[in-house]
Amino acid sequence: KILYIISVYFFLLEFISKRKKLSIGLLIIFLFILGSGNYDNADLNNYYTRYENLNNTGLEAGWGFLTKVFSSLGFDFLLFKAVLILILLILVYKSAKFYHADVYSVFLCYLFFPFIWDIIQLRNTIVMMLLMAAFTYLLQSGWKNALKYLILIGIASLFHQVALWYILFLPAKFVKNKKPLAFLCILCTVIGCFFIYTGIIDEVITIIINRERVLDYLTSKAGLGVIVGWMRIILPVFVFLIFYKRYQNIKDNRKILIKKRIVDKAKIIDKYISVDYSEFADLIYKINFINLMVCVLTCYNAMFFRIVRNVLLLNIIFIVHVIDIDVKFKKNTLLNTIFAVISFIIIAGV
Repeated sequence: KILYIISVYFFLLEFISKRKKLSIGLLIIFLFILGSGNYDNADLNNYYTRYENLNNTGLEAGWGFLTKVFSSLGFDFLLFKAVLILILLILVYKSAKFYHADVYSVFLCYLFFPFIWDIIQLRNTIVMMLLMAAFTYLLQSGWKNALKYLILIGIASLFHQVALWYILFLPAKFVKNKKPLAFLCILCTVIGCFFIYTGIIDEVITIIINRERVLDYLTSKAGLGVIVGWMRIILPVFVFLIFYKRYQNIKDNRKILIKKRIVDKAKIIDKYISVDYSEFADLIYKINFINLMVCVLTCYNAMFFRIVRNVLLLNIIFIVHVIDIDVKFKKNTLLNTIFAVISFIIIAGV
């Protein structure tokens, strides 16, 4: 409750403060204190115990190597965690600037969700940071950039194996027509969930796989209550599509302005919808539909939701960017900002 009360304060500060840099600084300091000082949690207690005893049994090799390095340098667990949170906040700041989104608004939405999870599930947080770094290469052409993307995703998988899912984003980059891909992803999601809950997939798995441990894992389905959990996957896509539609309308408005010879406003739009940024928007569109298929994986284990959560920062940046365009034209600024923030509150609640 205290977290959301403070969050409301920072939300109001967005509209009443004229000292933007000071507001950003205060918000980042708050996030750093909240992130680095929070350790009263079952997951963090487990991390703490393992770190102090250098016990990484059952964890990925990347995490084991990283903790050994920091421990050998004399860092205790809280200082080690503080360094990770600092790097995380720097990355969020740099990403917002790189993709031309309002930094304060990005941090504000990120505070509501998924920041509170990123400061707890540390291995997954490192995956998210590496994914954000890799994404810049995904936007660029050439096999060397594709290779750099795969290398970073490979490194991320050394911290959590869910990172391997992001290999699917690479071929999606070369798909020109988005709608057939979106339809295919929806179809695969529906068919996959149907096969799982009708028991068809269980019979197929038992024929293909013989290892008992893997077999038990893949044939132990979650209850039908997982349908509620699917909302955490579907809702971000729905929110993204609303703002993507708005982005497309802005592009159409540019054509109208050019026809009417209103060059000044058209140039403002050009700053925000360059060809590169349109590629960024289209790639996130495809990624959101690919992530819909995570619904199938959550039928086995809800923890697969973190695959979607790691990409939410890109959604936030895009949404804030679209709102920022509306700010320039004085259209529904407050309404859009409130809608974006409330959307992430709902996602957090689900």
